Amino acid sequence: MKLTEFMRGKWSFLAVNLLTAGAAAFLLYLVRAELYFSVFLPCFLFVGGICSLLPEYIGKRRYYRALQTLLAQLDRRYLLSELLEYPDFFEGQALCDALRAAGKSMNDEIAGYKRASAEYREYIELWVHEIKTPIAAAMLCAENSGASAVLEELEKIEGFVEQALFYARSSHVEKDYSIKETALAE
Repeated sequence: MKLTEFMRGKWSFLAVNLLTAGAAAFLLYLVRAELYFSVFLPCFLFVGGICSLLPEYIGKRRYYRALQTLLAQLDRRYLLSELLEYPDFFEGQALCDALRAAGKSMNDEIAGYKRASAEYREYIELWVHEIKTPIAAAMLCAENSGASAVLEELEKIEGFVEQALFYARSSHVEKDYSIKETALAE
């Protein structure tokens, strides 16, 4: 945050401060104060008003620079709201609250999609296992009756079902395989 950007946001304060200094100069002129006081005192009031903004500017500048540094360092930028310090000025608090609410909303949406995806995957796995039973029974019947064309088509169907099961479990390979150390000599 640059000082000019900060001051641009404070234009109403600066305008009121300038009008107050002008009114003071006019009143001093009306009471016939010396020209030195009529100029010096209003200028002193105006500069004092501007200087009263410096602590606010320094605090906000420090906060926003820390925010930009933190954002640049994060590889997962969506975690910004979790790591962001809660500021002591109103605009920063509103920003921080909005970021945290948006982050929570995004996390809730992602959790919902993960739940729906897991439910769908479980459904597909269950369906594949259920469909394998009638396929196996039909294959036995075809083998016993000597219907090689039907048996060939059933084997194709079983291959497609195995592909669907493999795809449904592709992100959870641990369900199909048990990986452990084994002594080859045994």
